[in-house]
Amino acid sequence: MDKNGYPVLKINGERVCVRPVAFEAAYGNRLNSNMVGRPQIRMTCGMKTCINPAHMTVRTDEDRLFLEIRQEVYLNGRTRAEANPRFAFMTTPKFVDAEARRQLEIRLAREAPLTPEVQAILDQIRR
Repeated sequence: MDKNGYPVLKINGERVCVRPVAFEAAYGNRLNSNMVGRPQIRMTCGMKTCINPAHMTVRTDEDRLFLEIRQEVYLNGRTRAEANPRFAFMTTPKFVDAEARRQLEIRLAREAPLTPEVQAILDQIRR
């Protein structure tokens, strides 16, 4: 166990977290992420010491981005609600989730590559 209570192994003299190793052994593919060095593996059972691959879920980059946006939306709503109580609705879970999903879609759309049709139109406009 590491200092936080998560299972680790020594492989070639190096301490390695067991969960990614177990995930790779069970599902045959290595976890990769564009946003972070190590994708998070969450256990559906909630146990820190569990290494059962059937209990593993992987938090995707979109999940991470959504949680980050959700926190931003909540904090923004809280700041506005403190200044004016009429904005208290901006801290409700329903509003925060809906606004975070909307902002996530906008951010993902910005990052998506343009379709050839759209690119052709933009090229014509730029000429």
